[in-house]
Amino acid sequence: MQPKVCVIISTYNRGDLIGKAVESILAQNYKNLEIIIVDDGSTDNTDDVLSKYGNKIKVLKEKKVGRVKARDIGIEHSDAKYISILDSDDYFADKSKIKDQVEFLEKHDDHVLVGGGIIKIDRNGREIMKFMPLENDRDLRERMLLNNMFSHSTVLYRREAFEKIGGYCGFNNSEYVGYLEDWNMWLRLGKIGKMHNLQKYLSYYLEAGQNLSDVNVREDLGMGLHLRIKFRKDYPNFFKALAIGTIQYANSLMPFRKKNSEFLKKIRKTVFKY
Repeated sequence: MQPKVCVIISTYNRGDLIGKAVESILAQNYKNLEIIIVDDGSTDNTDDVLSKYGNKIKVLKEKKVGRVKARDIGIEHSDAKYISILDSDDYFADKSKIKDQVEFLEKHDDHVLVGGGIIKIDRNGREIMKFMPLENDRDLRERMLLNNMFSHSTVLYRREAFEKIGGYCGFNNSEYVGYLEDWNMWLRLGKIGKMHNLQKYLSYYLEAGQNLSDVNVREDLGMGLHLRIKFRKDYPNFFKALAIGTIQYANSLMPFRKKNSEFLKKIRKTVFKY
């Protein structure tokens, strides 16, 4: 029998987008599949959109607990062996995504998570770019402090490993990492098992869905420095990662930072070979 997989969506006021996310899950060719949606206090038409799916999905109602806690709550309501997260403004691009990932993890007991490539799109569904990440654990570890090597909506991970590290919020439920909760979790999961990316485009990623302000961007860059320091003993290339993160943060404080970004990319590739 196929092991059970639960796909978790936490959402807030995404009634115009969440239907496409749900449809992409239902289109998967994997049978033993559960869909849990945590509606974190939506005030738009999210209820109406979700109601048409009936018992094909399970909807949990929360009131502004935040997307990180909402995911933990969703997972607590499932007994699935594997967990897949789909952001409510993204959707799966490959009908065999879950099947291929489950097959990989069933064959590789030493791996705790598996992701894949993404296709970035705009609000009109037009392709912006494609990104195919590094594949094997050895190469991924070399880059884990430099950047987030997994797109959240592509990843499938072991529920057992998730529970072992205390979920997204951790055992003390106190650490705040801004919008980098996924990077933080991959770094924690990577301490107890191997990681992998299938060399397939698995999900569409809505680039326009974040709308981060300059303050949010600066906060995330600061949190990135925090994560690099926190995991400096667990992954290689700390000083390179620290230097890159510091330059990025310093640039966020400068005028003309968007123009500077292209120049900094050239420096990064030339000096840091990254």
